[in-house]
Order: sequence, then structure tokens, then C-alpha cells
Amino acid sequence: MAKQSSTGQENLINRMYFLDNLRSLIILLVVAYHAALAYMVRGPQWYYVIDPQNDFFFNLFVIFNDVFVMPVMFLLAGFFAIRSLTRKGQLVFWQGKILRIVIPYFAGIIFLAPAINYIYFLSRFDTPPAYLDYWVNIFFDLARQHAHLWFLGVLILFYLVLSLVYYFYKPLVSGEVKTSLPSIKFIIGFGLVTSIAFFGVKQFFDDYTWIMVKHVLMFQPTRCILYSFYFALGIYAYHQQWFTACGYMPGIKIWGPIAIVLGSIYTQFRIMFWAKRELLIVMIANDLLYSFFCLSAVFALVALFYRWMNYTSNMLNKLATNSYGIYFVHQPILMLLILAIRGYQINVFVKFLVVSVLTIALCIFVCEFILSKIPSLIYRARPHILSK
Repeated sequence: MAKQSSTGQENLINRMYFLDNLRSLIILLVVAYHAALAYMVRGPQWYYVIDPQNDFFFNLFVIFNDVFVMPVMFLLAGFFAIRSLTRKGQLVFWQGKILRIVIPYFAGIIFLAPAINYIYFLSRFDTPPAYLDYWVNIFFDLARQHAHLWFLGVLILFYLVLSLVYYFYKPLVSGEVKTSLPSIKFIIGFGLVTSIAFFGVKQFFDDYTWIMVKHVLMFQPTRCILYSFYFALGIYAYHQQWFTACGYMPGIKIWGPIAIVLGSIYTQFRIMFWAKRELLIVMIANDLLYSFFCLSAVFALVALFYRWMNYTSNMLNKLATNSYGIYFVHQPILMLLILAIRGYQINVFVKFLVVSVLTIALCIFVCEFILSKIPSLIYRARPHILSK
């Protein structure tokens, strides 16, 4: 078991409201991100529902948020996973993961993912195929994909790797939790390593390539390598007591401006050089900007929420408690809402706000009155549902 002082342990227990609230924000951004995809100019043609009304603002929104949203999720998952594993041990750790993540994941890729993909046919054909025929002969044969549930599959894989490392690498078990500040060399080194890894994987896979493994695991190779680094960074952060009162806490006055500047440069660069993205020099510059913007945005968000959102309330607690459920069920609700109002000629920004807000409200309703009734707390649990 990892050792730590009672003061450090108390800090780790009592000062996590800002991380709960940060996760809640990221889940809300995921909902908004998936809504924005429907309203992009020349958006992805594979998307479940595309509205002919669009605005380039949503392209900017997608480009900007696509960089840091999932790295934040994996950083937090790694931070709390190692904390849970060292406190509870392998058996109790996996008992919770099987009930709350593994079972819902497999149920989701069998029943929920097909329903989401079926909305593609509803949005494009006057007479879509019969659902049972589609489910058996189209989805499981030709059109299998896991929609947003890919995240849970990759997370389970990361948990498995963490458990193996935890079992065989004793310093991870017996090493003391100690306070340590990251050096400038460490921060620059992390940014460079993730840039190199991102660039390296892109030499073998296009950035938008998705791989399906035995119909069980779906992942995006270029992004998955980055997620593994941020998951590991979360583990490292826990052992160094980052994000606690006695450890390293990113400063908003430093990381905020850096994130804004790098985000602006990256977004502009992405737009200007999109047509030349296959050129080596453009790819290198893009990957450097992407990786350092991602790192600065992650630290800036942690700093921002520690500064202004390190508290809870009834509303914030409800969001934190239901964040996992919102993520799990939001996609079909959102797509059906986008489809329902697609034919109305109203302002595209009004459409975006309506479907985003209604989706969040309906997801909370589903979590509170349906998922909360499921035995064994499979969906509904404490705020750290993805980590405890």
C-alpha cells in the first residue's frame, strides 16, 4: 500500500470538488461537441444527423474542443484509478469496475450503439429498414460501431494495463506518495514526447482512422496514444500529490493565457493549412501545436476550476452524480432532438442551444428516475463513478 501522511490524505479527500465539477463540465462539452457536429459547414457525412442549416462557428468549436476534452477525462480517470486501487486493492477495485463500467459497456455496444446508428437511416431514408432486420443483418454485419461508448472500452483497457503494472511493478504499490513540483523540463518534455508519439502514429494511420478489434474494442490510434499519456500523467500526478493544497496546483495566471494563445494559433493554423496537412513540415507544426495546446488547456482548466469551482451545491452535486449517466445516454436523445427540429427554419444557434439544453435536461431526468432504479448502482453512483 502506498504511504502518505494524514495531512496529505486529508487533502486528497477533501479538496476534490473542483475535479468533480471539471468532469461535469467536460461531459457537458461532450454533449455540445456532438451537437455542433450536426451544424458544421461541410461536416462529416457519416454523422448520424446532418442539418442543412450550418455555420462556420461550429467548425471552430469542434476544432478547439476536440483537442483537450478527452485528455482531461483520461487524466482524471488515471488520477482517481490509482488512488482507488491503492486504497481498495485489486479485488474490490474490479468489483466496482465490472458493475459500473464493464457490464454497462457490453450492454451498450449490443443494444444502445445499434439504436444510435439506426438514427442515420432515419435521417436519410423515407423508409428505413425494419429495426430487427437492421440490427441483425446490417449493424452486426456491415455497420458495427460503438458510437461514444468507445471511451468506456478504451478506459477498461487502460484499467487492465494499470492493474497488471500495479501487480508486477512493486514501486507503484509501495512507493510513498510525495509532494513534487513539475520542472519546466518535465512540462516541455511531456509536450514534446506526446507530439512525437502523435506524429509517429500518424505515419501509419490517418488521424480519422478508427479500428475495431473483434467487435469488442473500438479506438482511434492517433488519439489513443495521447490518451494513454494523459492517463499515465494522472497516475503520476496522484503520486506527486498534484492538485492538492500541499502539492502542485497549476496557476490560472500562467496557464490561462498560454492556453488561449496556443488555442488561437492552433485553430487558425488548422484552418489555413488544412489543404496542405499531408506535407511533412505542416504535419510537424500541427502536431507540436496540438500537443502543447492540449497540455496547456488541461492545466488551465484544472487551475480555473480550483480557483473558482472548488465547492459544491445541490445543482453541482446533481451534475457530478449524474455525469456518467449523462455521458452514457446522451447520444440517442441528442440525435433524435436534432432530427426532430431539422425541418424547422429557425436560427441555427437557437437550434444548437435548444438541442443541447434539452438533451442535458432529459439525460438528468433519465438518470434520476430510470437509471437510479437499476440494482447494484450500475449507472448511478458517487461523483467519481469513472474512478472509484
